[in-house]
Amino acid sequence: MVPSWMPVFQELVINGSVVDVIHWDKKSKTPYIPSNQDGVTFHPRSKFNQEMLNAHLYDFNPDLIFISGWMDKGYLLSAFRARKNDIPVIFGCDDWWTGSLRQRMASFIPQFLRQSVISHAWVSGPRQYEYCKRLGFCDDEIVFNFLTCDTNNFSSKNMNNNHNNKNQFLYVGRFSQEKGIKTLVNGFNYYIKELEGTWGLTCIGNGPLKNVLTESNNIEVLEFMSPEGLSSHFSDSGAFVLPSDRDFSPLVVHEATSAGKPLILSSNVGNAATFAIHKFNSLIFTAMCEKSLGHAFKKMEDYSIKERSIMGSNSLKLSLRNTPEIAAASLETLL
Repeated sequence: MVPSWMPVFQELVINGSVVDVIHWDKKSKTPYIPSNQDGVTFHPRSKFNQEMLNAHLYDFNPDLIFISGWMDKGYLLSAFRARKNDIPVIFGCDDWWTGSLRQRMASFIPQFLRQSVISHAWVSGPRQYEYCKRLGFCDDEIVFNFLTCDTNNFSSKNMNNNHNNKNQFLYVGRFSQEKGIKTLVNGFNYYIKELEGTWGLTCIGNGPLKNVLTESNNIEVLEFMSPEGLSSHFSDSGAFVLPSDRDFSPLVVHEATSAGKPLILSSNVGNAATFAIHKFNSLIFTAMCEKSLGHAFKKMEDYSIKERSIMGSNSLKLSLRNTPEIAAASLETLL
């Protein structure tokens, strides 16, 4: 469970829905504990065995069920029971097709068998649409606009002094291998030492590779913080960077565009197709290539303040491709 779901839930409640959420509380990667609000009730997953999960589903009697993926077998067993009663079951898809053995095996699952558990896919962009088509979903079984940030919280209109004239790059996310942390450090050091870069780098988050960041003298490291706390750090940065080795649909990209920031993204960021256009609001560099990232840092530094401001304005335009209101309305088309 991540805080970005809260504004989507609020939109659903405004539109007349009652939202009941069972969320993972033991394997969460980020330290966030949701609290109940009007129309929305939260239940920790650890409190439910399979029998209790089925009983809760029967008592609540939903019109629609959303599950975040395939990883919880208990959810899938309950979804199977729900499908017997023709309740739509939607899974959220932020992955994309790579042709892996696991994906190819999944593509051979007969449609009738898949439909006995999952009726629809909610995808975050064109890469995810292609993936679901390969899994056998029909066009009328796929809806878009999955995953949105709280655009109101990050919108540049709510920030003071939001100009892209700050000589500071910003990274926000997990300090882990898939996020390209080693590429980030080595690419930034190349930018400083070989390309004579002058900007600083702030990294916000937590994770197992934190020491890789703290051991570099040129990088400021801050702990994970709430979306409200992040807003000021976006405002104090000149550009946002995400160097992921492979990243499905990182929400922070939408947050950065909503904050009106120019972007530096690796070619393996899954939602770049939605929120980033090379040289329009972003610079796309070759994933896992330190020198490519270093040159992207330097190119961003060399842009004039006016050029970076135009890129930031373009980011703000692209951020409106999805909002909590749009996401909620998209889901409601399946009711």
